[in-house]
Amino acid sequence: MGNSVMLNFAVQLILRLRNRFRTSQIVRYYRKQENGKIVSRFNLSDIRHVATCHPELYPLIFQACAEYNLKHLQAKKRIKVAFILYSASMWSCDELYQLFQEDPRFEPYIILSRYTLDANQTTFPTFQKSLQAFKNTNYHIVILDQNLPKQKCYAAMGEPDIVFFLTPYNVLVPIGQNECYLPASVLCIYIPYAYMLIKADEKFNSDGMTLSWRHFTDSALYRQMLIQYSDNYRLNTFFVGYPKMDVYYQPPQKSKTEIWKFPHGSTAKCIIYAPHHSLRGAKKCAAHFSTFDDNFRAVLEYARSHQTETSWIIKPHPNLKMTVLETGLFHSEEEYNAYLAEWNNLPNAKVVEEATYYDIFKTSDAMICDSVSFLAEFQFTGKP
Repeated sequence: MGNSVMLNFAVQLILRLRNRFRTSQIVRYYRKQENGKIVSRFNLSDIRHVATCHPELYPLIFQACAEYNLKHLQAKKRIKVAFILYSASMWSCDELYQLFQEDPRFEPYIILSRYTLDANQTTFPTFQKSLQAFKNTNYHIVILDQNLPKQKCYAAMGEPDIVFFLTPYNVLVPIGQNECYLPASVLCIYIPYAYMLIKADEKFNSDGMTLSWRHFTDSALYRQMLIQYSDNYRLNTFFVGYPKMDVYYQPPQKSKTEIWKFPHGSTAKCIIYAPHHSLRGAKKCAAHFSTFDDNFRAVLEYARSHQTETSWIIKPHPNLKMTVLETGLFHSEEEYNAYLAEWNNLPNAKVVEEATYYDIFKTSDAMICDSVSFLAEFQFTGKP
């Protein structure tokens, strides 16, 4: 056995022994009904380790901590509420944020995180575009240093009492902002950023779901699937609908002619082209259902040859640039940008990235896409 293997084995053994020791402490405090000691001395990851050694106690301890936290919050004059996301396209809590903002008991703010898959692109494109999307809003935006040590992240986050997570993918945000490193005194709430229509493990067993005080699902079906996956979800999972779609109760904020390009009058059919990023051969994708490599050129040429009767918006997935480069479909970032420029240069088409898309959906006539969530979201328009 090599030195590196031995070292790794020793580290894993120490971690397991430490986790077992901390778990025994948590169980002891719980049995003595000293839940204040649990929430003050441990983080959420420590609580989760109880599930390994004492699976029957885990939901009870988790619930006891939540009840203790709720009593503590009821006594506070002002409660800090943070929303964590790394892309403006994930934002689904506008009305909820406004309600918090109108209530003097709450202090809401958004933590706009760095998207870790942007790390090798020095401009942080997802972050910059998201920052621009929030520029003219009344949201309080907090930005953390992406190199901040994980032990200092909670303080830098403003020590929130309640944290809403809008993504289950913890590997995509700096590690210190993950649920598992938050103190057990924090109430975590998970709201899916998209419709959960694909049966993949990360949709059932992420930290955002297992460590949440409340996990609000978009459908009764998804809640039932979660409960079948783990009986623990009976305690923290609630079906409330999909907050993003509340926007359909409101008229568009912009007119059709402000959103779309009409070179020959506004009678043209408005079509969204929304390619997903999950290309065949993309190693970072759990599933591969994108058809962009089959049709990206054909759809563009169709738009070019039907300028009088169609208007187009191409809404590529934020990760599409990454996967077209990884799979070699485009050989450089410049080549991909040139493809999008071809769309923008058409008199009847434009590219929209990282912006909210509700008004685009409302004013469109049809959509061509292979994105799982968009298939469900577009049904709210009543269009094909």
